[in-house]
Amino acid sequence: MKIIKIFQENAPTIELYDDDDTDRLNYTLELKEVLRSTEVKIIETTSGCVILKPSEVKSILVSDKPISNKIIDEPVTEMIIESEESIDDQEEDFIGDKDKNV
Repeated sequence: MKIIKIFQENAPTIELYDDDDTDRLNYTLELKEVLRSTEVKIIETTSGCVILKPSEVKSILVSDKPISNKIIDEPVTEMIIESEESIDDQEEDFIGDKDKNV
């Protein structure tokens, strides 16, 4: 996932997220064309669309969002453990010839 930060003159920074599979260099080169334009442009990303006036944009930062291991790092707190009683009470299904010693 990419994070796109658009820095403007006299305005707050716009932050967008995009799941585009394009590598960061080519993605940045595509955005460079937006800054070269003299017309109003639309940037479409996973998190939404933004309409920009390129003359008001100072810079655009494209970075990769770090992958969080939050779920992996959490300890396991609950486990399902079957007691021997519940195993003994279960019915068994036999597939094959009962008369043969297997």
